[in-house]
Amino acid sequence: MAKYKPVGEDKASSDSEEVRDPFTLLKDHLDLEVYEIQNVLEKWSYKLYNTNTAETKEFSELTNTLKKMRKSSLKMCKKMNNMLSVYNENPDDSLSLVELKKRKLFIQHHETQLAEIKTEMTSKKTQSLVRKHREEIIQKRSGRPSDYWEETEITSAIGDFQKQQLDVREEQDEILSGMIVSLQRLGAMGNTIEIELKEQNKMLEEVDEDMETAQDRLASLTVKLDKLLGQSGKNKICLIIFLVMVLIFLVYFMFD
Repeated sequence: MAKYKPVGEDKASSDSEEVRDPFTLLKDHLDLEVYEIQNVLEKWSYKLYNTNTAETKEFSELTNTLKKMRKSSLKMCKKMNNMLSVYNENPDDSLSLVELKKRKLFIQHHETQLAEIKTEMTSKKTQSLVRKHREEIIQKRSGRPSDYWEETEITSAIGDFQKQQLDVREEQDEILSGMIVSLQRLGAMGNTIEIELKEQNKMLEEVDEDMETAQDRLASLTVKLDKLLGQSGKNKICLIIFLVMVLIFLVYFMFD
């Protein structure tokens, strides 16, 4: 099985046993293309900040070139990711885990660079400059006073602010909706707790009623016992003596 060269190493000579795999070939191509994109981006940025983009044909051409080159680089990144996915599904000893991680980081690095380029090209600052340049050209052609364009910019800014306020309001509505749902859940839990408390109170009342009934019976039994023993202490003493004698008599006959 051919042993592939790791990413970043020099090309193998013709008499070497090592073979450069397709990933390494794409890697070199991607490095070169991203380098060219950076050069084009520098020219694009210069035109953006130092010329009127609406009357500079080269700015539009550079923009289209950047879009095409970025799209091509993203396709290569996707193709390289697919190669790594195939290897993950069918691993072998031709590629170490360290080299696999290194290749993943390489792809992620270039994907991040390409994403940053898109962010710069589509940022609000870029759009604002392009719109301003376009308005300046229209002003020159129509001969409108500068106050008109200032008013137009103010109107646009107000529109952007209103849109931001609307977005904030929508976010607040979502938060409030979530709070309402939470409060409804708390209310349902409160109702459940209230029902359980009522049931517990009812059970306590029943226990109180049973206690009162038991106390009444105990009082009645006490009265009956008092009647049985008699009201005088003398009768009680005689009864106790009699019961003790009976107990002694029974014990005597049990052990005799």
